[in-house]
Amino acid sequence: MNKLVCYFVEKEDYIEKVGVGIEYEALEKLAYEIREKCSYIVHKEKVGTKRDKPDILRCKKYREENIGISSSKAYETLPDEPLYKFIYDEIVYPRYLEVIIELLNGNLENVDEIFNPIEEETYTDKIEKVSKEIDKIDNSDYENKIKKLEELKHLIETKKLNSDVKPVSEYYEKVKELITLFTFDKMSKEMIVKIQNFFVPGISMSTEIDYEKIPVKIKK
Repeated sequence: MNKLVCYFVEKEDYIEKVGVGIEYEALEKLAYEIREKCSYIVHKEKVGTKRDKPDILRCKKYREENIGISSSKAYETLPDEPLYKFIYDEIVYPRYLEVIIELLNGNLENVDEIFNPIEEETYTDKIEKVSKEIDKIDNSDYENKIKKLEELKHLIETKKLNSDVKPVSEYYEKVKELITLFTFDKMSKEMIVKIQNFFVPGISMSTEIDYEKIPVKIKK
């Protein structure tokens, strides 16, 4: 099923209406494949109440342990709550997949990233960066050095855990083939102001668009 949606972009002298053609079902299937093959698994442990419970749909090997009571002394009107330790592997989507999901849900805010992807820092990059930071910490500052070494250990373990993850860049061209951008229409800012003032009571000499009176969101 093909789907056509539009968004508006502000240019120097006019507003452009951009059409977005989406091969919806094919993109949904590809998004699922990207999720399965390009998402990272990050082991996490955190303490909190049920309100702090992670999104189960983005977790693997989830379990929780009741470790006591959370006192609400700061808010005397609130009852005490059970306190839990949440232990899980979080599924972390690549940014590119998040943009695809937004697009499938009708949000065109970041559609430009489909064609101009933001390259994310790899775990190799992160490990190299933290290693350099460790080298710069004086041994006498052992507390900060230990903290950074723990961060490095976590990054190395996460990289090993995700050794079979494919780079999302392998899917860029496949995604682009399913999405078409084209100029649907355009209108001068001068004409938009005239139309806007025609419907607003009183006479306005404004030469600027009042975006609050425009019923659609315009990207600048």
